[in-house]
Amino acid sequence: MSPEDVLFRPLEDRRDLADLVRLQRCYMKLLYCTETARAYERDPAGVLDAYGLATSARAYLPDVASENHRVEMHGRRVLAAQELLADYARTFACLLGAEATVPAVTGAPWFLAWLSSEEFFGTKDRLPHAFGIGPGYENASPFFFHARRRFVREATRPAARAPLYTDFGRWLVGQARESRAGGLARFRRGAFFDDAASGSVVVVTSARQVVSVADEAGLASKLAASGLTNLDEVSP
Repeated sequence: MSPEDVLFRPLEDRRDLADLVRLQRCYMKLLYCTETARAYERDPAGVLDAYGLATSARAYLPDVASENHRVEMHGRRVLAAQELLADYARTFACLLGAEATVPAVTGAPWFLAWLSSEEFFGTKDRLPHAFGIGPGYENASPFFFHARRRFVREATRPAARAPLYTDFGRWLVGQARESRAGGLARFRRGAFFDDAASGSVVVVTSARQVVSVADEAGLASKLAASGLTNLDEVSP
């Protein structure tokens, strides 16, 4: 049985593995989520109970107060930041208010919130993988859905909208061009979003070039009719 079978199948489909799955999910939370690690350090029994685990499960979980665990968590934050920084350099610079570096990203509260989010740990907020290898192998698409909800739709960081959509649009079209499986082909023609601040529509072409076009009535409908994807309407 593959790790994907253990982690991503519904619990009702694997009742004999339910305890193992709950233990694995708790373990992963302790590796990435600072809030869960702190809660477990204060009240391990409470965290175990929340995951439906017996007290004996502590034998299989890390000592979150140890230096080894702090180093492990830091290393995983670094790897997660490196992965996303390659695709979201504009977005991260906007959120940081300065040039984005891995150390700056790993210490940012919004990045720690991402590593604690349902989008990071779940599979429902992900686009199909370009090579058809299943969920959980890339974080670019769930980060977009997380950031679009947290920063744009909840209007906490509205200035992040344009860089976020630009970065994601380039990633999306690139993935669609490389796709070897169904599900992403519809994005190959390009993507667009309206940028009210500049009075323009930003288009990511099929060659991943970014072009600003003066907005006009009906432009979005014309672009959508020509096969381009409105990034406000992309969903998993």
